[in-house]
Amino acid sequence: MTLNQNLPVNIELEMEVLGSIMFTPSALNHIIDILDVDAFYVQSHRLIYKCCLALATDGKPTDIQSVTNWLSDHEWLENVGGKAAIARLAHYGLLAFNIKSYALELMNKYLSRQMISAGSKITQMGYDMTSDVEIRLDAAEQEIFSIRNKSSATKKDTIQSSADICVEIFQEVEHLSNTNEFISISTGFHDLDKLLGGGLYRGDLIILAGRPSMGKTIIGTNVAYNIASESGMPTLIFSLEMSAKQLNIRYLSGLSGIPVDRLRAGKLQPSEWEPFSLAVGVLSPLPILVDDSAEPTALQIRSKVRQTINKHGKLGLVVLDYLQLMVNTAESNVTLKLGEISRLLKLLARECDVPIVCLSQLSRSVEERNNKRPILSDIRQSGQIEENADVVLMVYRDEYYNSTTSDRNIAEIICTKNRNGATGTIKLLTDLTHSRFKNLAFES
Repeated sequence: MTLNQNLPVNIELEMEVLGSIMFTPSALNHIIDILDVDAFYVQSHRLIYKCCLALATDGKPTDIQSVTNWLSDHEWLENVGGKAAIARLAHYGLLAFNIKSYALELMNKYLSRQMISAGSKITQMGYDMTSDVEIRLDAAEQEIFSIRNKSSATKKDTIQSSADICVEIFQEVEHLSNTNEFISISTGFHDLDKLLGGGLYRGDLIILAGRPSMGKTIIGTNVAYNIASESGMPTLIFSLEMSAKQLNIRYLSGLSGIPVDRLRAGKLQPSEWEPFSLAVGVLSPLPILVDDSAEPTALQIRSKVRQTINKHGKLGLVVLDYLQLMVNTAESNVTLKLGEISRLLKLLARECDVPIVCLSQLSRSVEERNNKRPILSDIRQSGQIEENADVVLMVYRDEYYNSTTSDRNIAEIICTKNRNGATGTIKLLTDLTHSRFKNLAFES
């Protein structure tokens, strides 16, 4: 084999690791979850490592004789250089005292080679004008993220004992108790936080559903505002239904007390300029990020979330308004497509360690019932949406259907699914004129 001197490779280290496995068969137990077969640059070394893994899987030792016999039985012995090559490798085992650190070093070199290879692939993608650029960009990002995932896998064990987990939980609970920190992220709505066990949790997909005019967009964007203002964490809103300017006008309306329609028309009273200016001063420094691009694909959203994290750091929330606008509802297989998008959003929430609130329409079947409070099956083209969601919240305003209701200016938030907690209903005050919801117990 001709070795490219510029590549990050250590042939002797590969020999020391393999020699240690044959000299001390128990050594394999310390690296089997760390070291990939492909981390060996020399092909014969990859074959020998595969042999050792196969022997270990069958509960057999990985000593010199066992390795030699297995390779011979599978007609690989000559491919690795014969018995003499195996004997030379075993000799290197005497020199390896810390096989785990050696295995990590081999993985580091392997990942470095993977980066070089990815760079070459990405360059080729750049020249390939036969494919859509968005598909190529996502493929390029996947090349890098796959390497990062392999890197993460080398740093932690995927199987943990209950004893170790309990120690970690105890330390975490003790720390949170002593520091008054919260592992959840507050929505800014106290009763909703209580219902959800403290607020939103990282890695969760939250579906916020409602019929038109129920106020789901206001709630979703209000939560984004609350998180950005109270915690200082950046929040990212994908606004498919309205422009970024319209969204910010709603925020300014809530902060200034000036109705949305008057702000949009630019018809302010002389006395309103001061609260309007103060509202601009409050909103401007907040880390609320808005993407109002039309009809983004799931791939584009995934890419933009990653880019935002790279630029602004860990996000406090991602809001998508709303799910059904991501597909053409006139096409076939809409349910299947929406289910796939919701699955990708769930994976994105876990990958980027951020709660994702995805707004969704409810079907018209709600209107056909006497009791119009929504239920889980009312999610439009539900399919797998409800299955992929960790939490499903429904928005209902009785005054929309019943003009004589006693619950005027009240919205019910009905939690119909909570994978890790209770379900139930809480109420919020509505102020639709100024595009905001308020805590019922803290009316202002």
